[in-house]
Amino acid sequence: MSESSTKTGVKGNSWGLITVTSVIVVAVAYSHYMEVQVPAEEIRRRREAYGYGAVADTAPTTPPKLGCHPGVNDPQLRSLPHFYKDVAPDPSAQNIYQIEVSMAMKITHKMLCSIESMCSVNSDAHVWFLVTRATLDASSAQRLLSLQKICPRLCVAHVNVRTVMRNTSFHEILNSDDFWNTPYLFTQLSDVMRFAIVYNSGGLYTDTDILALRPFKNISKNYFVAEDNKGSRPSNALFHFERHHPTPKRFLEFLADTFSPVISRLMYGTLGPHGLARFFWHSKCSFRILTLLNAPAEYPAPGDPIGKRASSRDDSARNNETAYRTPRNAVKFDDEPTDRVGDDVNGSPDCIYNIFGKNAHHFIYYLNCLSLFYRNKTLLGPDDNILPSSFTLELFNSVTKTTPVEEGSLVDIIAQKTCPLTHSKCPSLMCN
Repeated sequence: MSESSTKTGVKGNSWGLITVTSVIVVAVAYSHYMEVQVPAEEIRRRREAYGYGAVADTAPTTPPKLGCHPGVNDPQLRSLPHFYKDVAPDPSAQNIYQIEVSMAMKITHKMLCSIESMCSVNSDAHVWFLVTRATLDASSAQRLLSLQKICPRLCVAHVNVRTVMRNTSFHEILNSDDFWNTPYLFTQLSDVMRFAIVYNSGGLYTDTDILALRPFKNISKNYFVAEDNKGSRPSNALFHFERHHPTPKRFLEFLADTFSPVISRLMYGTLGPHGLARFFWHSKCSFRILTLLNAPAEYPAPGDPIGKRASSRDDSARNNETAYRTPRNAVKFDDEPTDRVGDDVNGSPDCIYNIFGKNAHHFIYYLNCLSLFYRNKTLLGPDDNILPSSFTLELFNSVTKTTPVEEGSLVDIIAQKTCPLTHSKCPSLMCN
């Protein structure tokens, strides 16, 4: 009798503890929710700044010039051409997009290093650096002009959020105050804009804290990357799709259909990596994980050095060799892939994409990324063959934003090779 009473008491105490814990969690969440409320005047200011104010901008009336036209409005780059109004990517070219959404006038040296690396390593590509601010400060403009002298395919343009998003399913969400009432505005704007731009024009999107190591070649047209080799931790920091491929459009539709103002206000990454993971789970499309074991030809050849390339044709001469017993012929990353295995679902090639495993773009976990900035020779391979199976290195700016690059560190060695101009001006990548 007493034993039964004891069990009942323990069970009751357990339920009581669960109830109390639940109440505390709800109370904390509600308190945080109230704390992150954005004042109405700030919401109005945000909408005006990004093109979703009371007076909407008009759609372009004449077609923009196709291709890269640096300084088309101002040879000093202080007044920038408007993306999709004055200039637009040539869909037939290789295009790489990077976006700065914070309205900052100054461009940091870490960001400049990322831009320079994309230009120098992928020298046949048009690199579009898109900023939401219509003007830059004189020092940033001068640094970008210096980059354009050695990277003639670098295009700098002002991007208006409404101009990019007006014809997408997410436009109505942006047209409401709910989207703008968030502490994660810059991240969430970038999360949706990148997919709209890649859908409209085709090409590769990459974050501005990613350094290119080797050319994007021998790669499928349509792919994501992941922080693991199972696809359970997908990343939206880098992806490539051909123009009007339905996947970016479907993803924006999914985000619009499942958008929750409360969750987007409380949680970081709901429109980014977390949203992408949910999309994969709900999607009826299929994908395959590319790793060194199952797709060696998709990865850089052993011994392929990092750093500047004069042209992809140079890579053809250097890499016309056999690696992993697989012929390696350099091709542009938007050429027709030679391997279409798994690219059809019910007869349609539009419902498949490759996901590159962690070695290609995320060789190190973000919590360990500070080690990249300090001397640590164990991170280098034999004969300084740095990260031999990687195309890029992510610096994880959210963690390393205030961390200078130490001489002799992995980032220092890589920056000397992939962004030599920026590194020569500011070796720590933290100059004013």
